[in-house]
Amino acid sequence: MKISRKTSYLIILLFGIIVYGNTLNNKFSMDDDFVIFKNEQNLNKSDAVQNIFKSYYSDTEKSRYEYRPLVKLSFMLDYMIWKDNPHYSHAVNLLLFLLTLLILFNVLHKLFAAEYPWLPLLAVLIFAAHPIHTEVVASLKNRDELMSFFFSMSTLILMMIALEKKKFILFVPAIVLYFLAYLSKSSALVFAALIPLSLYFHKKENLKFSIIMLVVLLAAAWFMRYYPKTFLPDGHRDVWFFENPLYEHRGILFRLGTGLIAILFYIRLLILPYPLRFYYGYDMLPLSKFPDALSIIALLVLSALVVFAIIKLKKRHPLSYSILFFLIAISMFSNIVRPAVGIVAERYAYAASFGFVIALAYLILFLSKSLNNKADSLKTLPARAKYIFFIILFIFAARSISRNTVWEDHLSLYYNDIKHLDQSFKANLLIANTLQSEVLLSHDQPKLYQRNIDYLNDAEIYYRKALEIYDGYPNAWNSYGSLKFMFRNDPQGAIPFFKKATSLDPGYTEAWFNLGFSFQKLATIDSAKFYFEKCIMSDSSYQRAYTQKGICELSMGDTSAFYETQAKLQIASPKSDAPYINIGNLQIQIGDTAHAIANWEKAAELAPDNPTLLMNLANFFLHTGNQEKYNYYYQLHNQVMQERRQQKRKWQ
Repeated sequence: MKISRKTSYLIILLFGIIVYGNTLNNKFSMDDDFVIFKNEQNLNKSDAVQNIFKSYYSDTEKSRYEYRPLVKLSFMLDYMIWKDNPHYSHAVNLLLFLLTLLILFNVLHKLFAAEYPWLPLLAVLIFAAHPIHTEVVASLKNRDELMSFFFSMSTLILMMIALEKKKFILFVPAIVLYFLAYLSKSSALVFAALIPLSLYFHKKENLKFSIIMLVVLLAAAWFMRYYPKTFLPDGHRDVWFFENPLYEHRGILFRLGTGLIAILFYIRLLILPYPLRFYYGYDMLPLSKFPDALSIIALLVLSALVVFAIIKLKKRHPLSYSILFFLIAISMFSNIVRPAVGIVAERYAYAASFGFVIALAYLILFLSKSLNNKADSLKTLPARAKYIFFIILFIFAARSISRNTVWEDHLSLYYNDIKHLDQSFKANLLIANTLQSEVLLSHDQPKLYQRNIDYLNDAEIYYRKALEIYDGYPNAWNSYGSLKFMFRNDPQGAIPFFKKATSLDPGYTEAWFNLGFSFQKLATIDSAKFYFEKCIMSDSSYQRAYTQKGICELSMGDTSAFYETQAKLQIASPKSDAPYINIGNLQIQIGDTAHAIANWEKAAELAPDNPTLLMNLANFFLHTGNQEKYNYYYQLHNQVMQERRQQKRKWQ
C-alpha cells in the first residue's frame, strides 16, 4: 500500500471518524445545554450579532468574564439552525477536529517529513486517538478549545506557505486567522510564541522572521486582550476555594510548587490516560509549596527536559520541538502564571498534547530503528515499529471510543467518573445537584417514582461527601437543605442547613427565604415572618418573600400589614404581577370579586405567563358569560402550557 499525501489525508479522516463518530449519538452533557440554550434569547433581536461581540462569554448578574464572541456566535447559529437537536452540534465539533487533524499533518510534513518521513502520519494518528481529547471533542461547551487551536494552527500553516512561496501578502489573512483564534478563546495567546518557534524549526533562514513574528503576534494578542475592555463593562468572576485553593494561597511559592506538580500530572495523564475525569478541583491535586519534595522532583524532571530541548534546539530536533511546544502550550494552564479554574483539566492539555504525540511517534520510530524509512509503503516500516504503533493506537482509540459514550449526557458522565472523584468537592456537588434537578423535573411522573427515590438517595450521599471535603460553600448547604425540605418533607431537618448557608453568606437571599418557608411550614409564623424580612433586606425585589410574608401577616390577622407589604412590593418591583395576585386572592376570600378580577387582570397584563392565573380568569369570564375574554385568557393559557411542555422536553 503506497502512502501518498492524499492517502494519508484519507487515512486520517477515516480514522478520526472511526474514533469520534459515535459522539454524534450523544445528547447534551456537562454545560452543553447552557451554552446552546442561552443563545435562544438572542435570536429574535435584530442586533443579536452585535450584542454577542459587545458582551462577555459569561454575562450574568453574578459574573462577567472572558471574551469569546466567535464561539458564542457559533452556538447561536447552532440553535438558530437546529434548535435543541444536539447531534448536529456534535457534528460541527467533529468536523472542526477532522480539519484540525489535516492541518496538523501538513504542519508536521513541512517540519519533519524530509528527514523523518513516517513521523507526520504516526503523530497525527496518535493525536486523533488520544483519549485525553474526548473532553474537547465530545463536549459542545469545549468548542472554544477546538476553534482556538484550529485557527491558531491555520495561522501557522498559512505563514509557512507564505514563506515557502514568498507570497508575503498571505501574512494578512494569517493575522486575521490569529484574531479569530483569540476571539474563540484567549488560550491562543501561547501561539504568539508557538508559531515563531514552529517557523524557526521550519527553515533555518526563518530565524530573523520568527523573531519579527513573535513581536507581531504578541502585539496582536495584546490588542485583542485589551481592546474589548474599551467597550465592555467591568468584568468580575467569583472564584471559590474549591475551584482552586491558589486563589487564596497567593504566594509565588505555592503557585510554583503546585504548578510544577500540575505539569508533571499532565505528562502522566498523556502517557497513561486513565482515569479520566470531568472535573478535578479541590482536593484532587495536592497544594504544594516550593521547595517541598514533590515539587523538587517535578522541577528536576522538567529541568532535564528543558536542558535536552535547548541542547537539541540548534539542530532542530523533533524532540526539542515537541518538548518546547508542550511546555509553552501548557504554561498558560500550569497555575504558575495564574491559577487555573479546576487546578487541572483534560481540555487544558489539548494543544499541549500535540508536542507529546510528536515525541511519542519519534520514540516509536527511534526504538524500532525506522526514523529514516521512506513513507511510501507500509512494507518499508519494520515489523517492530508497526507492532508498537498499532498496539498504542488500538489501546488509545478503544479507550476514546468507549469514553465518548460516557459523555452521552450529564448523568452518564457523572456516574461513570464519580468513582474516581472521591476527593473532588465540586464533582460530588455537581452530581448531587443534577440528581436533585432531575427529580424536580419528573417528580409528577409515577413511572419514574422508583428511579427518583434512587436519585434522591444518591444525591444525599454525594451532598454529604461534598461537605466532608469542603464545608465553606453556602450553596452546597442550601441545596442539601432544599432536598430535605422539598423531597423528604423535613423542614425541621432542613433549617440547620439553611442557617449554615446564611452564616457563610449573610447576603444569600434564597437561603433566607428557605429559612422563612421552613418555619412557615412548621407553623412558627413569627420566625417565618422574621426570615422573610431578612430575605427582603437581602434583596428588595425578591417577590416570593413579599408573598409569603403577606401570608404570614394574614394568618396573624394583620390585614393592614399585608396591604403595606404588597405596597412595598409594588414600589420595589413595579413590573411584578405578584402584589396584584396576592391582593386579588384576598379580595376573593372576602367576597370582593369585582376588585379581585381587576387586580388579576392587571397581574396578567404585567406577566401573561402564569397558567393558573390565566385559567382562573378564563373560568370566571366563562361563568359570567363574557365569551370574548374567556377565549382570550383560555387561548393564552394553552399557549403558555405548550411553551412550558416544550421547555421541559428540551431540558430532559
